Amino acid sequence: MKKYTFASILLVLLLTSIPTTYAQTNKKVLTLDEVIELARTQSTNALIARNRFRASYWQYRSYKANYLPSLFFSGTIPSYSTEYQQVYNSQTGIWEYVSSNLLSMSGNLSLSQNIGLTGGSIAVRSGLAYSHNMGNNDIE
Repeated sequence: MKKYTFASILLVLLLTSIPTTYAQTNKKVLTLDEVIELARTQSTNALIARNRFRASYWQYRSYKANYLPSLFFSGTIPSYSTEYQQVYNSQTGIWEYVSSNLLSMSGNLSLSQNIGLTGGSIAVRSGLAYSHNMGNNDIE
């Protein structure tokens, strides 16, 4: 008997501790235009269409960027080198060493344009190089 009374008290406590749900008392009335607007903005098809539009937009921007002209500049910083070079002296008939102190730098500029109709491209390139021997070329 004690077993049944304990179980029934425990059951009553469990049932009273479960929160009760109440029916929704306030209702929202929507017009047909509001329902259509909700479906247009919040449906999965609308989300899919919006993402497809964004992907297509960036694909088009990438396509257009391929046909813009490209301008490139490359160059070397000034470099200085000191070295001895072996040179043949034809007057004496022997090999001699010559000191060389060289300052050099260069720069290149290129312009290219893709052509859509042929699939080719046109490119123009120009370069400038500077080299100056700063030492005297005395034979040692």
